[in-house]
Amino acid sequence: MCSSDLPAAGSPSRSTPPTSAPPSSPASTPPAPPLTEAGGHLGVPRSIGSLRLNALLTQKFVGQSVRHQDANSFFIPDSDVASGFYTTDPSVATFSAGEPRLMFLVAYLAGSGNPASDLHSFMTNHTFHGQYQISPGSMGGVAACGWLSGQSSPVAHCMWADANTYADFYSWNSKPAALAQTMIATRPQVELKK
Repeated sequence: MCSSDLPAAGSPSRSTPPTSAPPSSPASTPPAPPLTEAGGHLGVPRSIGSLRLNALLTQKFVGQSVRHQDANSFFIPDSDVASGFYTTDPSVATFSAGEPRLMFLVAYLAGSGNPASDLHSFMTNHTFHGQYQISPGSMGGVAACGWLSGQSSPVAHCMWADANTYADFYSWNSKPAALAQTMIATRPQVELKK
């Protein structure tokens, strides 16, 4: 046998058949657990409704520089901010204006939040229009929704705030009422510990 016929170091010998895990059906594979941030206080779900977490667009639109800005606005470490950008296809690098997508930023405030002040700021902020308060759901605090002004396609915006967290959710080509339901349903996957 010449040296070119020998397997490379660390490779299985040619007489050993390659092994692989048996294929699993998608129905039998449980979903991966959410990613966590802020010492396990915040989660980043791998999917929200029919939309899937898109790592590339998360980095592009709500990545480190945006998380840093959010952290600075609350005087907290960057590591206490989590974010996600969701698209139908998690591997796309672009999208058209008509495609559904969702984005969120959430800050872990470790008891220093002021929900009444946060709600007042949102309700009087001219960056939005048509703001109205909604039920925050079983996790408490305050919540509200409205429209992001000056956009070429409709962008719904909802927020929640409590002593421990402040979150902004944005959804393109959706209505605030629909985003409100999505945000409240998703909240237990994002705000993990009180």
